[in-house]
Amino acid sequence: MIGDLRAVADRFTRGGFRTEVLVDRTASQLRAALRDHLLRGDFEPDEPVVVWFSGHGVDHPAQGLRLVGVDHDPDDVFAENTIPVGDVLTAFHQHDTLRHLLLVLDCCFAGAGVESLEAARARLEHDLPVSGPDLKQLAVLAAVRPGQRVQDGAFTAALLPAWQELEVDHLHVLDPFVPLKALAAATDDRLRAAHPLVSVHVSDKSTGAEWFPNLRPVRLEADLSASVLDHAVRSARRSALTLGEVAEATEQALAEHFRPKSTGWGAAPAGDDVFVGRDVAIAAVTQWLTGPVDGLAVLTGSAGAGKSAVLGRALADRSGYTIVWARRRTVEDVVRIIAHSCGLPDSTDQAALHAGLARLDGPVRIVVDALDEAGPTQADRGEALRIVALLNDLAVQPDVRVVVGTRDSLLPDLHGARLVVNLDELPYSVSSTDTERYVGALLALNPVYAAEPEATAEVSAAITARVRTDQKTNFLFARTAATARRDDTEPLPRLPDWADRLPESVGAAFTTDIAERLAPDDAAVLTALAWSEGAGISLEDWRLLAAAVTGRDVTDVQVWRVRAAAADYLTLSTSTGKQTVHLFHQALIDHLRTTGDPETTHRRVADTLAGRPWGAIGHYARTHLAAHAAAAGTLDELVQDAGFLLVAAVDSLHRSAHALRSADGHAAYEALQLTLHHWPEADQQRLWWLHVNARRRRADPLAESARLLLREPAWTIVKAWWTGTAHRTIELGDTDRVGRGHGPGAGQDEDRHGGHGRHGPPVGSSGGHRDHCPFRT
Repeated sequence: MIGDLRAVADRFTRGGFRTEVLVDRTASQLRAALRDHLLRGDFEPDEPVVVWFSGHGVDHPAQGLRLVGVDHDPDDVFAENTIPVGDVLTAFHQHDTLRHLLLVLDCCFAGAGVESLEAARARLEHDLPVSGPDLKQLAVLAAVRPGQRVQDGAFTAALLPAWQELEVDHLHVLDPFVPLKALAAATDDRLRAAHPLVSVHVSDKSTGAEWFPNLRPVRLEADLSASVLDHAVRSARRSALTLGEVAEATEQALAEHFRPKSTGWGAAPAGDDVFVGRDVAIAAVTQWLTGPVDGLAVLTGSAGAGKSAVLGRALADRSGYTIVWARRRTVEDVVRIIAHSCGLPDSTDQAALHAGLARLDGPVRIVVDALDEAGPTQADRGEALRIVALLNDLAVQPDVRVVVGTRDSLLPDLHGARLVVNLDELPYSVSSTDTERYVGALLALNPVYAAEPEATAEVSAAITARVRTDQKTNFLFARTAATARRDDTEPLPRLPDWADRLPESVGAAFTTDIAERLAPDDAAVLTALAWSEGAGISLEDWRLLAAAVTGRDVTDVQVWRVRAAAADYLTLSTSTGKQTVHLFHQALIDHLRTTGDPETTHRRVADTLAGRPWGAIGHYARTHLAAHAAAAGTLDELVQDAGFLLVAAVDSLHRSAHALRSADGHAAYEALQLTLHHWPEADQQRLWWLHVNARRRRADPLAESARLLLREPAWTIVKAWWTGTAHRTIELGDTDRVGRGHGPGAGQDEDRHGGHGRHGPPVGSSGGHRDHCPFRT
């Protein structure tokens, strides 16, 4: 049962919740935890909070359900060392900002707890009346109905698959959360099938608040020959890779990432292999991949410690491995790459991948690197956690061996690791001797140092001392500091105070080296590349991005000049005929981003990308403008522009929707979600649906934006009728073109209203396309 509860907590974590699991606590410890969270917790006004109790409960004759701690005496008729469930309600109502609480009760007599809570809530709200938007919303989900006793583990075991099943149900494919009552019904069906005398109980006042995150929105089959935009509008989360890009992913990872790193250069090699040391770490990874033990191993270390280099050396001359470079990948991308590498059908379905791997003969070896850099945007840290969950699940399958390269921030989430190789710690950390050898090899590429071994040894020792002083095996620092000496015309030790000319940190090494390579204006063009999103950017988009970040005109010649001068800081990618460029290391990106204010910079980029007519914007703007606007705080304005919604990559909007703040922004996003269910091919038909759904969701700025782009009315009333004399309002989709009702009482009981009715369902037909009419008469 504990395992199922941890699985539930993991799903909430992957959905963006902050979670804490408390096991085997006394009543006083539980009371203290509830007090800390429900009375003293720091919550946003609309932040949903879930309290999940799985244990024992007693039905007190006077006080109703009481939650039991591990120190409870079953023979104690006074039920000491228990907590009245009503205390949860009291704490909830006393918190100033907490407004949305779900209480899950997986214990005996939980159904009685629902009834007692609703009664207590009615009394409390009578004494402390609250109205309007500030009304506190409490939902209660109970594992059993009044008088029933729980079956250990049965409720959670039924809820987990029901939750996963509803995530891909056609009614909820575009919802970011699974509806509570739908989940309760689905769980009840599964629970009754296994235990006919037990059924789930959910409080009548449970609202539509967002409790259970949808981790697997729709994945529809798409024509791979269609454009990326057409893929995007068909699903909320999917892999943007074409089939050709999936097929090339392994070779791309080797050619652009692992092989350059394994030579000791990091980017495109500028000479012979200069890799040294780290023999113990390479042997540990190699033995794990080739040995008899299945499961998960993690290679970690500080930025620049050489994780990718070690993996690259371990993969040398070895075939049959599944290799994933996770930088800017989604979990769907990873599933498809693994499936293709193992000869399985192309699919983003994780269950199908599990089943396919189970049918294979022999061990499956999976190597995933740069996991901490996963996600289409730099701010999307949740994608790495989704991939972590996938890898944790894969690693427990028989004959599956997984090696993950990542910074240590993800180590707590890779909880199934049976081997951790930390390059910052013994026995895997590098010796100062190896670092000196590495620096010396780089220095010797300059004939000045090659001719004077003693000077080379002095500089190597000085650079290595700075690495060791920082207590990091940072090969990235050593490489950058050493390659900065490539243009020296005389050995550094001949100069006065020469040691002071060496940098003290990776950031300082980057700054010094870039300043020596590039003029200030050109350095700003390189810096702009750090603010790009996605796996890579075209040279034309790099030029536009640089112009936005610097506020100056940037020419193609300048971009090409920077590309040539900073070649070993760049990774060039040519996938399916498209050439893109990105900075070679996340540490360089992090450093360059410290030179500007993030919100201001992203606003400049967003304004520049949105400065063209929507029909003329390029692939980068379609795919990443939403991410830049989200970081700039301007996404609310953007989603109210119907022209942008027609061309934007919809899954980028879904990933950025958490940044929406205004009521109009949320309403516009909801209208888009409704529209995606009917997304037709023609722009005018898309505008009809956007217009009508915007009116339905009260997204008036979006509706007006769509109206201005329409060449004819979104819809007009053909006929409306009703019985009785009750007042009705016919709501029109267009504020400027008021329809005219026909039928009994037309012009008498009905109110022909221009777009803001509140008293009945809208009726009519959509622009003459009656087959697509969403309204009922």
